[in-house]
Amino acid sequence: MLREYPGDESDYLVGLELESVTGRGFGRTAGLFVIVGNAGAGKTNILRVLAEQAVLKGRTCIFDSRDMDLYHFRKDSHVLYMEGQREKEVFFKEMDKELEERRKFLKKRLGECKDLSPRKLVGELPYYTICIDDLDDFTEYMKGDLDRAASMIQEGLALGVVCIMTVHAAKSRGMSRMDRLVKQAADGLVLSAQGVVPVFPVQSLRELPVSGDGLLFRNGVYQRVRLPKYN
Repeated sequence: MLREYPGDESDYLVGLELESVTGRGFGRTAGLFVIVGNAGAGKTNILRVLAEQAVLKGRTCIFDSRDMDLYHFRKDSHVLYMEGQREKEVFFKEMDKELEERRKFLKKRLGECKDLSPRKLVGELPYYTICIDDLDDFTEYMKGDLDRAASMIQEGLALGVVCIMTVHAAKSRGMSRMDRLVKQAADGLVLSAQGVVPVFPVQSLRELPVSGDGLLFRNGVYQRVRLPKYN
């Protein structure tokens, strides 16, 4: 749907800005993109929309929720779908290799041209996207390996890896490394009221989106967008 309209230079399209009738989204240099909303607000719907785009771009690791709404992506050759301990071990091994290759690439390119910034060089790297449907389910799945996973994801964000995750607005955030990452997010989508401790700064309750819309945050600044329904 979104590709039918003119858009900005976003790598991942999220919704349609109605006044200009243009697609809006976020770039891969954003690193972390957090989708916040209450139950039934449409978090998984948008994650499906973004996961479909990610799969078309390259390697995609999917951490599904207990509802398994992303299960149909598991058959795609670009997808690592997390189901058990074996897939978890594959993920860690793959991430180790991916991060090492990205470190070497950036070191080599920066040595060749010292005027380049690592942020600009991200565009030369292959796409690698991590989709997490429900941070709480991800935390339960990782258990004792959560800090290790969070450390890899955090480093990956600086090396061109994109992580898209959904967060339940009504649940208070803890002090894990993943929770701290969420609290620091500058890019994301707000679908409802955010609870006692908001992730993103919405000016007033009147600004909160109605059903079918969302507040798209990019570097802390938001605009209202109309959201597509995943088919």
